[in-house]
Amino acid sequence: MGAHHWVQACAAAALMPDCAFVEVSSSQNRYPWKGYQSGEEVRHFCLFDRPFEEISPAAMSAAVLSCLERLGPRAVFTPGYNAPYMRDAARWARARGRAAVLCSDSWMGDHKRSWPREQAKRWLIPRLYDGVFVSGEMAAAYAASLGFCPSRIWRGLDVVDNDYFATGAQAARADSGLRQRLGLSENYILCVSRMISEKNLHVLIEAFADYRKRGGPFGLVIVGDGPLKAELERQIAARGLADVVQLWPWATYDQLPPLYALARCLVLPSCSETWGLVVNEAMACDLPVLVSDKCGCGPDLCRRGVNGFVFDHRNPVELSDAMTRMSDGSMDLAAMGQASRGIIANWTPRAWALSLADCVNTLDREPGARK
Repeated sequence: MGAHHWVQACAAAALMPDCAFVEVSSSQNRYPWKGYQSGEEVRHFCLFDRPFEEISPAAMSAAVLSCLERLGPRAVFTPGYNAPYMRDAARWARARGRAAVLCSDSWMGDHKRSWPREQAKRWLIPRLYDGVFVSGEMAAAYAASLGFCPSRIWRGLDVVDNDYFATGAQAARADSGLRQRLGLSENYILCVSRMISEKNLHVLIEAFADYRKRGGPFGLVIVGDGPLKAELERQIAARGLADVVQLWPWATYDQLPPLYALARCLVLPSCSETWGLVVNEAMACDLPVLVSDKCGCGPDLCRRGVNGFVFDHRNPVELSDAMTRMSDGSMDLAAMGQASRGIIANWTPRAWALSLADCVNTLDREPGARK
């Protein structure tokens, strides 16, 4: 569980004090975030104190099922269905007449899909789950394609602690010496991303090279780490961008608000992205956003010309055009940032918890609707 999960857990506990959060492992190599716990009371159970990748699927399933037997919940939510322990948890619930709910931000275009696999999912998933808790418009449409009727689809899965980011950004902007201490340029476009192929950073760098060739004045800061870092460094050097592109290491939760606060806008160029929580974070910090058409959050969070632009992930020139509009004076970036803040105000941990509670209560009232 990362910081976002803990904030959601606290919001849920405030509405439903008896809810419990089961963490399979205390750490995961893929996401090297530090453990985080709120001071608020949350029923939390961690099953293994070693990296997730070191635990066998059989051990995970056994531990999850044992925990469910102890807790005896009236509803079980699983963050996906791919892992055996997730499917086993759903089967445990269905076998006992409890509600099983799939949490998913997958959508039809987030990656290349196989027709036989999709058909198998249409058969399996509605037989495992009574409902689905999704992120937004794209994920809701995909859930409907798998066989869930609208009354069994709840939205609002992907949220962050808006207040935390807004407060941190405000404090960072009030610190006149912070930019110099961090070594950040006066005007930069920010990308917060792991350095992996799905994040499409090579297209971002090509687009940024074109942007600078046109006379674009902003710099670029990429925050993250991953196996493609050396390749990206070579690409930056080959394009002559070493003086205007900064590569930052992975940022901890407390390091992110200042990076957002001092940027002019956020860009997320992914070619495969179920949602994109960094967009939520940036919007809570009053930033305009440039989001690729492969980011699931686009239809819900990015309004063209109001708080940002959606661009074709395959087209560096289109992204270069969008970056140019961010810096040529044709757009009021402050007004766009305020628009971002207004839009994201509807995507909060409390809204998440209310949707969760409505899901539980609805399925409790209508058990006969379960397949």
